[in-house]
Formats: sequence, structure tokens, C-alpha cells
Amino acid sequence: MLWGSSNSTYGPRNLCFRHAVFPEEGGYAQLRGTDPITLEITISTENIRLSQFLKLANAVGSGTEAKFIIQEGEVFVNSELETRRGRKLINGDIVEFQNEQYQVLSLH
Repeated sequence: MLWGSSNSTYGPRNLCFRHAVFPEEGGYAQLRGTDPITLEITISTENIRLSQFLKLANAVGSGTEAKFIIQEGEVFVNSELETRRGRKLINGDIVEFQNEQYQVLSLH
């Protein structure tokens, strides 16, 4: 699937490609059952703020929702609790929220 968000006033279009990776299979696969998965979210910039990333990955519905779930301590970055919504994520960072993992992949 291809997800995108536009921010023409402040920067280039940020495109997101969503892939499911099943670690036990070592590759890409379709989502199925309750297998543990990591969703790879590809960004077109070098970094992205945590709140923007959660919206881009469709983990939350709005920036306001992202703000509250981050402040409430429901989000982990690289296995550490993160309460700063402005935290800059870079290539390879792993975000965990509601028993799902999202990996940041940067095209830069």
C-alpha cells in the first residue's frame, strides 16, 4: 500500500510505503493472523517527528491523538519509553505502539 501526506507549505511531499515483515520468514509477506510483524514505513526525508510518523503510519487518526498517546507513555522508540512528540526518528528506528512495531526506512 502507498500512503502519503502533503506538506507543501513547509517541505516536500512525504511518501510512505507500508510493508509487513515476518521475522521468522526473513522477508516480505501478506498480513495474516496474529503473527508478530514489523511494518516498514518508508519516508522520503532524513528524519521525521514521532507524532508525524504515527499519523503517517496510520497508527493514530490525528495529531491530537498522537500527542495524547505519546504523553500518556504508550509509545516506545527503540525499546525505550518516549514521551516527547517532537522526538526525531531516523532510519532504522523502531516504534512500538499497541502491540505493533513500525520501522523507519529513509530514502536518504
